[in-house]
Amino acid sequence: MLACVVRLRPSLGAQCLAVGMHGLVLGAIVLYSAGWQCLLWLLAWLFSALWAGYGLRQTRVKRIKISQQGQVSLVLMHRKTAIPAILCSGSMVRAKLMALQWQTAKGSVHQLLLPDMMDAQAWRRLQVWVRWCQPHKAQPVLRQLILYKVIHWLRLKDNN
Repeated sequence: MLACVVRLRPSLGAQCLAVGMHGLVLGAIVLYSAGWQCLLWLLAWLFSALWAGYGLRQTRVKRIKISQQGQVSLVLMHRKTAIPAILCSGSMVRAKLMALQWQTAKGSVHQLLLPDMMDAQAWRRLQVWVRWCQPHKAQPVLRQLILYKVIHWLRLKDNN
């Protein structure tokens, strides 16, 4: 596997989605509430909008470095050095979304990645690494264990 450095940037799609959803909720608050309830809902809406704005601007991971041996190190926003990480088994990869959980020496880092957070080649390389090239130290995911139990319970397994 070739070495790869994935530089992350804030997602414009997630920001537009957050602004659109908050706009719809603001319209619903104004149209369907009155009096002190309206003020209470507007206060909750303001808190939610500020929290969403803060969360979308703060990406904890600045870069993901993948070595030729398949080892990963993360460069966090508040650090200059890269820290080694292992991808946990609870991570999810879809065509337009990656929800990754990294285990580092300092704890776990949860990350939601969208395709507009990096260039297309980096997105493809990271997806390939997550699906196929990472060292497999993780145990089966809970969903797989439940599926195996259901198959065994329904006796769908071939007993040859």
